[in-house]
Amino acid sequence: MQRQGYYASTCGFDQIDNLTYTYTPNTNRIASIADNAPLSQRSQGFNPGSGGVGYTYDANGNLKSDSYKGISTIFYNHLNLPSLINFTSGNSIEYKYDAGGNKLRKTVKVGAVVQYEQYYVGGVEYRKTGTGNTRIEAIYHSEGRYANIDLDIDDSPNWRKEYNIKDHLGNTRLSFADKNGNGVIDITNTPATNDILQENHYYPFGLSYEGPWLMNDATRDNKYQYNGKELNDDFGLNWYDYGARYYMPDIGRWGQIDPMAESMASWSPYSYTFNNPLKYTDPTGMAPFGDYFDWNGNYLGSDEEDDEKVYVADSKTNLDGATTFNNARDLGVTMSVFSAFASMIWNESSGNKTESYALANATMNFVDEGGSSQLETLEDVALYKNSFARGTSQKEYDNYIDAGGTGANSRNEVDAAINALMGSKNPEARANGHFKDYSNSSNGWDGIDLLYSKTSNAHRKYTWSEGSQSVLQGYKKQVNGGVDVDKWSYGSNAEITANMYIGKSLFYTVHTGRGEGKLSKKRIKTD
Repeated sequence: MQRQGYYASTCGFDQIDNLTYTYTPNTNRIASIADNAPLSQRSQGFNPGSGGVGYTYDANGNLKSDSYKGISTIFYNHLNLPSLINFTSGNSIEYKYDAGGNKLRKTVKVGAVVQYEQYYVGGVEYRKTGTGNTRIEAIYHSEGRYANIDLDIDDSPNWRKEYNIKDHLGNTRLSFADKNGNGVIDITNTPATNDILQENHYYPFGLSYEGPWLMNDATRDNKYQYNGKELNDDFGLNWYDYGARYYMPDIGRWGQIDPMAESMASWSPYSYTFNNPLKYTDPTGMAPFGDYFDWNGNYLGSDEEDDEKVYVADSKTNLDGATTFNNARDLGVTMSVFSAFASMIWNESSGNKTESYALANATMNFVDEGGSSQLETLEDVALYKNSFARGTSQKEYDNYIDAGGTGANSRNEVDAAINALMGSKNPEARANGHFKDYSNSSNGWDGIDLLYSKTSNAHRKYTWSEGSQSVLQGYKKQVNGGVDVDKWSYGSNAEITANMYIGKSLFYTVHTGRGEGKLSKKRIKTD
């Protein structure tokens, strides 16, 4: 993982992280991390501290020690939630939960002396500093919080209304308050009069940027930041509490195994949001529930069900904190298959929307017609290395995930996949004009390697329908050269028909011999 960012030593911007992960053999557990960023800048981003052995784990797969953050031992309760974190410095953080795993109290100690205690009561938080009285700190709600700005002064609360602006992932980006009650958000260079309380920017996996936008308002920062989760930053811990487990944004990994890992065996139990944090969130830490999209492929949100299903909905509404997905339909595939299918479309398309849709339709037509003896399902085509129209490779899938599904290639892969899947599930609706088949009923496609003389291609040996010749001539002209298509075999007993071409993709229908490759034992890794 590489990051560019601000570093305080020279007040400049440059590389702050160049991380190499080493895993314990035959496991998905990170054993150590090497940071190859310039030495003077390593303290920013992932901070390797004094180094050491790296990470160790207990028998349940929970992080037990972290030498980079000076954590000597972590103890867990029966729900695999951390109950005590001991640091090599002698400091500690202690957590108490109810029987359902809801956090009730956090106690932070410097040595044996209690620095403060934080109490959690259903969105209301209290703080006890040292041996002082327990005072109400804030009341949190969906738009921000009521903050007691006299928390450290006396027992009588002095309330201030603070509001948050969040992005599409629920990240708190800006907090503000009308301090002087003039009905205007005043922006000044003086903390006492500046109504902007807090500004947050994040790297893709949730680590906060540092920079000149950092505010110094006297009231304690709102700790509910990335995905709206609470940042526990005492002693440099920097873990986000998601409820079921804790997340480490500096390395993009969880510190504990997903409680729902058995329902998502294809994913590492430590990976975050299918390794695609630009599009998905994980509301509870129990599963990356990025499962609702609209018809245009935009991510709508999650129902927090641990079923890895994918739905398409007309819209969503938020009322009194509850989210409703309107007229939702199950796409009938898991998120792993859906992501790999979208990756294949993304990599094969030149960026033309119609081409993207046609690629998706042709794939689903192939599956709906029974596939081949080796490739029978969409999972076979999408998740296993095969030669069906050069289906997605591991490298191509990784590039798609790294680009967040919105790279320089097609930006229509998700809505194209939705259209094809819904058309496959609803043949009558497609016949009536809904879920249009952009492939002209094709069941496969080929690229310029069909015409590349140095490339072996089985389709050249097929007998093409007589009407295919003119389509192939136009395709040859479109891609500027190639083999002489006039010398191919054409006849009434055709094995294959060329239907159309879009960009550099030729769409065809195979009638007999279905030689679309074999199912490999090598599965595309999606974790």
